Amino acid sequence: MVRWAFRHYAEGHASIADLAESLVILGLAAVARPGRDVRPFGVSSVHRMLRNPYYTRIVRFRGVEYPGTHEPLVDREVWANAQLVLASHQSSRAIRTI
Repeated sequence: MVRWAFRHYAEGHASIADLAESLVILGLAAVARPGRDVRPFGVSSVHRMLRNPYYTRIVRFRGVEYPGTHEPLVDREVWANAQLVLASHQSSRAIRTI
């Protein structure tokens, strides 16, 4: 589901809200935490996921990025394209508020 979400978003096929809705339908849920039940993935969770380089085998620790030892779920090209789409949406939002 994560691979599909990154590819789908990087290719410009869906908004973050559309992805969140599709991931809920597919059964992806946020991890339960103490005092909090499992809940469907929301828009902010999808946005955080798309911004997180962990899925490309990069681990951030105290502001520094390190190569992880886990298998990457998303290749760097797809991740980079998703970042470009995110940035283009941010810049268009900034233009609309002017």
